[in-house]
Amino acid sequence: MHSALKIPKYNLKQCLFGLHLLNDNVKQVAIVESEKTALIMSIEFPNYTWMSTGSLQGFKHEYLAPLKGTAIIAFPDKEGYVQWQKTADILNDKGFEIEVSKLLENKEYDDGWDLVDVLNYESEK
Repeated sequence: MHSALKIPKYNLKQCLFGLHLLNDNVKQVAIVESEKTALIMSIEFPNYTWMSTGSLQGFKHEYLAPLKGTAIIAFPDKEGYVQWQKTADILNDKGFEIEVSKLLENKEYDDGWDLVDVLNYESEK
């Protein structure tokens, strides 16, 4: 929109999808890549506060900084575990509380699958 309106020197600052849900009552934050997955998982597993990075590369300090001090479990899409674990290791050394799940690294899941794909797969068994 800033381009269409020709706003000079506009500084776009993005954040996690669902960050507005963070409050003092949040006990466990779950982070996924896709916004769609965060929405569906919030219906299926409402005991977590679901957020999304918007991409594999969105799992970074800039986006995660507001969650420092909050317990986080991250669910990268299949094949994203190593990258997110490296980031989590760096951030955990800086006082974050991030656990990266290997759930999607299961051999029977296809590359690129996310939690919604697993829900669908498991329900079809």
